[in-house]
Amino acid sequence: MIDRRAADGGERPGSERRRLLVIGIGNRHRGDDAIGPLAAEAVGARFPDSVDVEVVAGDPSTLPLRWSTDRDVVVIDAAVVRGSAVPGTLIEFDGLNHRWPVETGISSHGFDLATTIELARRLGRLPASLTVLAVAIDAGRVEHLAPPSQVIREAVDEVVDRVASLSGLSDRLS
Repeated sequence: MIDRRAADGGERPGSERRRLLVIGIGNRHRGDDAIGPLAAEAVGARFPDSVDVEVVAGDPSTLPLRWSTDRDVVVIDAAVVRGSAVPGTLIEFDGLNHRWPVETGISSHGFDLATTIELARRLGRLPASLTVLAVAIDAGRVEHLAPPSQVIREAVDEVVDRVASLSGLSDRLS
């Protein structure tokens, strides 16, 4: 986990912009399910002075406890999809205003992300903004101790670039 917040969890003294919280969901030891942690950590490595990173290896129901209502949050997760989504495809949506936009085939978590967001809504624990970046994966590529596929490793850079674009981050700001 890369977490460079001030000790009190707020912004660093003198910082002009609010730090973005990037949360990667997934298990780095279950093949393509590793996209969340890999991409979140890559964002943190590229923008260490602008981003706080957390990794959730299992049940995302703890997300409402990880963010505050005044934070901008990006959640990165794998999505097993049916239909035309090709593995590695980036699916983006506004987590505050939309439900999960694809049919998920399975969830490797006790709560899925849509349920967790609704839980946060009912608890009054939604962040200021919530962007969900889901990367389509093949359901057959989440074996224990398997490495992520080449297509998922390549998707990491696309996710990092999208987070930078969404948040107005630049390598020059880091």
